[in-house]
Amino acid sequence: AWSNVEFTGDLTEPFEVGSSVGVFYRDHNLQRACGGSTIWTDSTNYISAFADDIYTTNIKDGFASGDLLEWFLVTPPGLLYGLDVTMNTGSNSPSNNLFSINAQRIVVAIDAQFIRQVNVPGCTDPLYVQYIPYANVFEDVILNDSHLDSIPGFIDGSDEIDDDCINLV
Repeated sequence: AWSNVEFTGDLTEPFEVGSSVGVFYRDHNLQRACGGSTIWTDSTNYISAFADDIYTTNIKDGFASGDLLEWFLVTPPGLLYGLDVTMNTGSNSPSNNLFSINAQRIVVAIDAQFIRQVNVPGCTDPLYVQYIPYANVFEDVILNDSHLDSIPGFIDGSDEIDDDCINLV
């Protein structure tokens, strides 16, 4: 449980419920890619980091043995943190935070460092059913089947009206 984890840095308490925690690897172009994620709960939290498969040899789509585990957190209000995670491998010595196939690790400490505010798109108007309390931007587009008419696809009104808000409460 998180009660056994020491939280330090910019977050000294357990993460906000609903936060996304992800572990990232570097692909062949050294770009970060998500290798596993979970939504933080107020009880025991688990995350699986997935290995690169043998079927796509020209594409790195998972961790290779020895890859650095790069950890990040995004809270529901869109606060992005880098995480320095200390784990225990089951012995008394902390692990080296490198990926190992079929390894099980226990997190003993998390040091969180604030990086930046990220956009949380959604309905920003509390008078609508679709309201998202943490939304801090609206997109003036609907990228799914239109709620405004029967035409499926991309609707771009460019009218400065929050198209994420559809039904009044």
